[in-house]
Amino acid sequence: MTAAPREGLTIRFFAGYSVEAGTYFRVHNLARGLRHWGHDVTVYAVDVDSTSRPRVEHLDGVPYHLLPECRGLQYFGSASHPVTALRRVAAGIPRGEVLHAFQPFLEVAAPWYASRGARIRVFDWDDLWWGGAISGPPDGVASWWMGKSTRLLERTMPRDAAMVTTCSTFLGDLATARGAPHVRVVPNGFWPSAPMTIDDSIVEAKRERRRGLGLEADAIYAGFMGRTASELAWCADAVQALMEGEPSLRLAVCGPPPEVIDATCRQIRSRVDYLGVLSPERARDFASALDIGLLPLDDNPFNQSRFPIKFAEYLGAGVPVVMSDVGECATLARDWPWVHLAPVGAASFRNTFAAAVAGVRPLPSVAASVDASVVGAVLGWDRIAQQLERAYLDALEATD
Repeated sequence: MTAAPREGLTIRFFAGYSVEAGTYFRVHNLARGLRHWGHDVTVYAVDVDSTSRPRVEHLDGVPYHLLPECRGLQYFGSASHPVTALRRVAAGIPRGEVLHAFQPFLEVAAPWYASRGARIRVFDWDDLWWGGAISGPPDGVASWWMGKSTRLLERTMPRDAAMVTTCSTFLGDLATARGAPHVRVVPNGFWPSAPMTIDDSIVEAKRERRRGLGLEADAIYAGFMGRTASELAWCADAVQALMEGEPSLRLAVCGPPPEVIDATCRQIRSRVDYLGVLSPERARDFASALDIGLLPLDDNPFNQSRFPIKFAEYLGAGVPVVMSDVGECATLARDWPWVHLAPVGAASFRNTFAAAVAGVRPLPSVAASVDASVVGAVLGWDRIAQQLERAYLDALEATD
C-alpha cells in the first residue's frame, strides 16, 4: 500500500450540487478517501434550495462550501445556471495545488476556468451527457440550455485539463480523442466493513435487517436500487417468469419514483416491495438484505460510459449480482464468479436471473461466493483514493 506524501496536497473539488444522488457519492467518497490519506480536500458545491444562505458544512469530516442556487431554474436547469456560476466565481476562487471539476456543468466549469493559482486542473467525467443522458429533441428552454452548455463543455474541458479522470474506458477513450493529455480510469466503490462469517447469527442478522425495512424475513429477494430505472421492466419480466415455480420469490425496489413502479411492475405488484427513496445508510441495509442484486443495462452510449455505484454496493454487502454484459462493471467482473453476466436484452437477463435464483439456498441466503477481500482490494474507496492520489502525483510531476 503506497503511503501518502509527507505533506498532503491541497485539493479543491468543484461539484454541481450537494444532493445525495448521482455524482455526489463519487465526489464525497473520493474526498473522504483522500482526506484519509492525509490530503487537504474541500468541496465547493451548490445548494439547490435558492432560499438557503452561503455556509460551510462538514459531512463525514469533509468541509463543503455551499452557495444557494439562483432562481430561474425553469430557464437554465440545475448545475448550469449562468448567474449561479458567476456568483461562484465572485465568491472567490480557492487556491490549491489541484483543482478537480466534476461533470461538464457551467457552475463547475466557471470557477475551474477562472482559477489561476492551481498547479494542475483535473476534469472528472463519469457520465456521457450529450448523446447519452441527453438525447432527443429538447422539451423546453431548460433542457435546450442544459444540452447546449454541457455539449460545449464536454468538448472543451478534456482538452483544457492537465488530466482527465473517468469511471470507464469508454469515456477515457473519448477524452483522449478530444485532446486530453493524460487520462486515468477511476472506478466507483464502497466502504468495506468487516467480512461476514457464514453462520446462523449472520442469517438471523439478515432477517432482522429485512424486518427493519418491512421486508419478509424468509423470502427469496432480488433487489433493484437507483434512480436510473430505464431497464427496470427487465427485472419485473424476470421475476414474473419464475412466480409460479418460486412462490417465495419477491422483488424489492428503492430509488425510482412510484409512477415508474406502477408502469413497469403492474403484472407482479403483489410480489414487489417498494421502499421509495432511502438514505445512504438505509440503502446499505437494503443491499445487505438481498439475495441477488440486479443491474439490467441496455447496450447504449450512456450505459457504456458509466459505473453504477450500486454494483459496488451489492458486492460490498456480500450479495451476488445479475447484470448485463455492458460497460466498465462487466469488463471488471468478467472473471468474478459471483457476478452473473447476461447477454444484452430482456430475454437473456431473464434466463441468467433464473439460473442465479436456482442457486439461492438457504433462505435468506448469505452469498459465500462473494470474496470480500478481492472486491475490497479493487473497489474499496480507500484503495480508489490511492489510485487518484497516484494520478495527481504523476500529473504534477509531468507539469514540473
